[in-house]
Amino acid sequence: MNLPGRQRPAAEKIKADYEKVVREYYLEDGKALISCKVRGLDDIVSHYSVKDRENMNPELSAYLDDNIFYVPISLPIIIRFCGCEFTPDEKEIIRRTILLDYEFKLALAKQNLKRNYIYSLLTLCIGIVFLFLYSQTNSSGSVGSLLTVFFWFFLFEFGGSWWSKGLALRDEVKHAQRIMNADIQFESYLQSRSAKEKESV
Repeated sequence: MNLPGRQRPAAEKIKADYEKVVREYYLEDGKALISCKVRGLDDIVSHYSVKDRENMNPELSAYLDDNIFYVPISLPIIIRFCGCEFTPDEKEIIRRTILLDYEFKLALAKQNLKRNYIYSLLTLCIGIVFLFLYSQTNSSGSVGSLLTVFFWFFLFEFGGSWWSKGLALRDEVKHAQRIMNADIQFESYLQSRSAKEKESV
């Protein structure tokens, strides 16, 4: 229903201001803040973990990965756990677990990036070989047509692995490095409430 005197803007005229969204949702004191509501240690560290061999809760890991995707790479990151109060030992466990989890992800991403680099060069070299063979044969014959198909196949494989997959793997490396360098903070509901009371005074 259209109200008199009011017109709804056309969809193509509605433009999302990416920088404004980032400022309002993430920015705090020049840093990107990722807030995580937790009820206890099990929300951060997997409850299947054993002492001194803790693993990160996969739901939290996915949450961090989703949020960091939208944060500009120029911004340093704060990961703030809001909710319950943690002991100093628990805070150390949390920091160590996150660091080790993303250190493993970083090593895995770098290994996959290296393998992708080798695969890309291999497909490029094979494509060049087929192009050379094509240049040495009768291009109008069936052999020439077959060599052309193989050439384009390996050329497309090279493009997909070098640019598309390579870019995704490089992003994984950057994301892991950024979370490893993030400032991890803790804020209990009591601290938040006292801070608001001080502001209201």
